[in-house]
Amino acid sequence: MSTNPRHGRPQGAEPGPPDSWHEARFAALADSLPDPVMVVGDDLSVRWVNRAARALVPGGTDPVGRPCSEVAGCEGPDGPPRDCPVTLCRQTGSVARCVVQRRGPTGVFGPAQASATPLPARGGEPVEYLVRWTRILAEHSLIEVVRAQAEDLTLLHDLTERAGAGAPLDEILTLLSERIQASFGAIDGVVYLLDAHREHLVLRLAGIGRAARTRIQRILGRAIPNVKIPLAKAPILSAALRAEGATSIDGEVDILALMAEHGHVPLPEVTLPLVVRKLGIASSALVPLGDGRLVIGLLSVSRSRSFSDAELRRLEHVSRQVGALIAYRRVRAEGERLAQRHALLLESIDEGILGLDHRGTVILANTAARSLLHATGSLEGTRFEDLCDGEAGHRLCETQSCPVLEALGTRESLGECLCRLRDAGGSGMPVLLRARAVTEPDLALVVTFRDIRERLRAQEVERAGTERLRRSFAGTIQALCRLTELRDPYTAGHQQRVARLARAIAQRMGLDEGVVERVRLAATIHDIGKHAVPVEILTRPGRLTRQEMDLIRTHPTTGWEILEQVGFEEPISRIVHEHHERLDGRGYPNGLTGDAICLEARILAVADTVEAMSAHRPHRPAFSLTQALAEIQAQAGRAFDPAVVAACVALCQAEGFSLEEGMPRP
Repeated sequence: MSTNPRHGRPQGAEPGPPDSWHEARFAALADSLPDPVMVVGDDLSVRWVNRAARALVPGGTDPVGRPCSEVAGCEGPDGPPRDCPVTLCRQTGSVARCVVQRRGPTGVFGPAQASATPLPARGGEPVEYLVRWTRILAEHSLIEVVRAQAEDLTLLHDLTERAGAGAPLDEILTLLSERIQASFGAIDGVVYLLDAHREHLVLRLAGIGRAARTRIQRILGRAIPNVKIPLAKAPILSAALRAEGATSIDGEVDILALMAEHGHVPLPEVTLPLVVRKLGIASSALVPLGDGRLVIGLLSVSRSRSFSDAELRRLEHVSRQVGALIAYRRVRAEGERLAQRHALLLESIDEGILGLDHRGTVILANTAARSLLHATGSLEGTRFEDLCDGEAGHRLCETQSCPVLEALGTRESLGECLCRLRDAGGSGMPVLLRARAVTEPDLALVVTFRDIRERLRAQEVERAGTERLRRSFAGTIQALCRLTELRDPYTAGHQQRVARLARAIAQRMGLDEGVVERVRLAATIHDIGKHAVPVEILTRPGRLTRQEMDLIRTHPTTGWEILEQVGFEEPISRIVHEHHERLDGRGYPNGLTGDAICLEARILAVADTVEAMSAHRPHRPAFSLTQALAEIQAQAGRAFDPAVVAACVALCQAEGFSLEEGMPRP
C-alpha cells in the first residue's frame, strides 16, 4: 500500500480508479477508530498509521519507517517483545491475537490486547500486516496510575520526613535522585541548585544517585567534581529554568548540545559526548524545581527512551513539591541560624534584657538580667511589678507609678530613665532603664537595664573632686585678685566690683549660667597683667607720658600670657585679652572691631568703664554713676555694644544696682 509521507494515509483519496477509491475509504474508516491502527511490512517497519497511532509518537515525529514495537510503545528496557502479533501472524498465515506489554500514558508498562491481520499481496509487493491495539486493559491502566501516584507520594513523604528530622541537604538530594531514577527507569537523575546570587547552577556530588555516580566515575576514571555552571554560558539550562513546565530534549545532537554546557569541567582523556554515548542517554527531561514564583534549581532526568507527556506532567508535579520542600528547608535552616545568632548576641550583652507580654509578665530574660537580679532560677513568669523597688523606685525616677508599666499601658517606647529594681535578696538596685514597644503577638515590650551603682559612686566622687577643684580655683582667683590690688591701693576692690556688675549684666541679658560664670571669673582677674607695670606709674597723680600709657596698655596681653601659662581655660584668657578692645577698632591691644570681640569681653568692657569712672583715681576725682551711664550711652554703637549698654543702664536705673553691694537697692 503506497502512502503519503506527509499525512501518513493512502494517496488518491479523491474519487478515481477503484483501487484508489478503496484505499481512501479504508484510510477514512481507520482514522475514525479510537484505537491505534498501523500497516506493518514484513520487515516489521511501519508503512502507514492512523491518527490514533500517530498520537503515540512523542514530539509529533513521523513514525513511517520506524520499528513497529517502538512506535506502539512495546519496546521495553530489554528490547522488542517476544510475543509479537505480526510474528504470530507470519507463522500461522491468519489473524493472530496476543497480550503484549505496552507503555501507558504515565510511561509505565502494562498489558494490552493486540491483533495482526495479513493484507492481500498484489503482484510482487512485499507482504503487509494490519496491526491494531484495541486498548490497554482498564484495570491495569488504573493500577498503573495508582502505582505512579503511590510512588510519588511515598517519595514526597520520605523527603518531608528526612527534612523534618533535620537530615543534611546532601542526604535529601541523594534520596531524590535515586528514587527518580527507579520510578522513571532513568539512567540518572541529577539535581542542580541555584547559588545565592542566582547566577550559577551548582551540581553537588550528592545530587547524583549513588549507582549512576559509580557508573560515571568508572567511565571518567576519577571522582566526579562538584560542578558550578554559569547560566550566562548555558542557554539550554537557562531556558529550562524559565520554562513554565518540563523541557524534553531528544536526539544525540540535542543531548550533546546540552552536555556541552558542562564543557568547562576538566575531564581527563575522555569527553562528555563519550560519557553520554557510553551511558546510552537518548533523552533528557529538564524540570524547574519550584512553582514558578520561587524556582530554586533544576531537575534533570536522562534515559535511553523518550518521555511521554504524562511522564513529563508527573515530573513537573514532583518537582514543584520537592522545590517547595527544599525552599522550606532552606528558610527553616536560615531561621534557625538567625535564631542561634540572635541568642548568642542576646547572651553576650552585658545589659539585662527582659521581654514582657501584654500583662507585664516576663517571658524572656537573658543571662545578664538573671545575674544582675541575682535570680537563682528562671525569671520567666515573674511580674515586672514584683521586680520594682516600690516607692523608692518611683521616687528615683520621679514618677507616681512604674514607668515601664505606664509604657506597657500606652504601648509606647520609653526613653532612658532612672529606676530601682529589687534583686532576689530584696536589695534595691538603681538602674538606667529603657523600653521598646514591639508588635509581636506574645511580646509587647523589651526592657533593657544596667546597674548604675558604680556609676553613681563614680559621679559622687567626681562631684566631690569638682567641688574641691572649684573651691581651689576660686581661692586662686581671689589670691590673684588680692595680689593685684595690693600693688595699687587706689584700685582696691575694683576687680570685685567689676565682677559683680559684669555678672549682673550677663544675667540681665539672659545668657546661660556657663557664660555668666565665665564673665564673673574673667572680671575678677581682668587686671592681673598690671603686675608688669611699675607701681610708680600706677599710682602717679599727674598725667602720664605717651611711653607710660603704652606700657599700661600692655597689661591685657601680659594678663593673657600669665593665664595661658598657668593653664586657665581659653575663654577666660581671651576675655582678659580683649576687655580693652572697642567696636570701632580704637581699643587695644589688637584693634579688633565688632563681633571679632567676644561677647564676654564686650560685657566686661562696659562694666570696667562704669566702675572705673565711678571710683576715685590719683589723677581725677570720681564721677557719679549717672555720669558714667551717660558716657557709655554716648559711646553705644561706637565703642560699646548697644545691647550690653542697654542691659547695664536698665540694671542700674530700673533695678537700682549697687556696685558696693552687688544687690538691687530696696
